[in-house]
Amino acid sequence: MTAIDPVSGQHGRLSRHESFLVWRQFRYLKIACAAAAVSINIYLIDSPYGSRYGGTWAGYTLGTVGALLILSLMWFGYRKRSYLKNQGNLVAWLSAHVYLGVSLLVILPRCTPVFISDGTSTPSLMR
Repeated sequence: MTAIDPVSGQHGRLSRHESFLVWRQFRYLKIACAAAAVSINIYLIDSPYGSRYGGTWAGYTLGTVGALLILSLMWFGYRKRSYLKNQGNLVAWLSAHVYLGVSLLVILPRCTPVFISDGTSTPSLMR
């Protein structure tokens, strides 16, 4: 990208660095926060008969979303070694890998509560 420097008036390449974390104005951070918020809302809306378990519609939905996110995170390893031009920007893939990977820490414990001891489950520990 070329531009005119406002101070010197010379043409040249801009040297401003943009981190992969702020790629496209935090696009994947916004997507990851929305996915985490939706998973929490699904968890709160679901009221199964008896105690919470993974065999409800919410458990299957969040488990499927979590599995698809894990597959997309694994695909990043293939993508960074591929030189095909039609697979998107590697910086975008890295940004998605980081933020969506962190969102899994919220999504996956909601799909199937694991009881630790004395009726304490993993979602209740995350409140």
